[in-house]
Amino acid sequence: MKNRIVKTIVLVSVMGLMSYSSMAQNKEPLAVSNAFSARYPSAKLKGWKMKNDTCIAVFNMDKRHYKAYYMTDGTWVKTERNVKHLSTLPWQARVYLKNSKYASWHVDNLAKVQTPYHNMYMVELDNHSGTTSYEGNGDNVTQDLFFNDNGHLVKADQH
Repeated sequence: MKNRIVKTIVLVSVMGLMSYSSMAQNKEPLAVSNAFSARYPSAKLKGWKMKNDTCIAVFNMDKRHYKAYYMTDGTWVKTERNVKHLSTLPWQARVYLKNSKYASWHVDNLAKVQTPYHNMYMVELDNHSGTTSYEGNGDNVTQDLFFNDNGHLVKADQH
């Protein structure tokens, strides 16, 4: 019994060291790091995340929290900055939300999104009040709405 406990402890320790080693090797590519530093020289980098083939820099700049997305070759995809208040949205977007079927929906997240092609505002909504939902009820819907700088709806993604 004692021998079995020792083997288990050794096995768990080795597995922990292996996962730490693989995490240390999971570093952002140099091209991404260089592209980030060039684009945001005054940023205070908090860390990197990987999502599929996308490197995500989490950082602070000008007392605000950002996420910058890069391809592994260093190509900048987008930068997101969370915003706290609906008043940050363009007037036309606020009017749309107030007068549309989304008026009673709960706002989960607001973000200003910069891409190489345009700037947008993303509003993530759900049709429930934030209460716990249970698998199988089938009535909870999450919707991402994207508005341009003028407040016109340009895209809607349901998930």
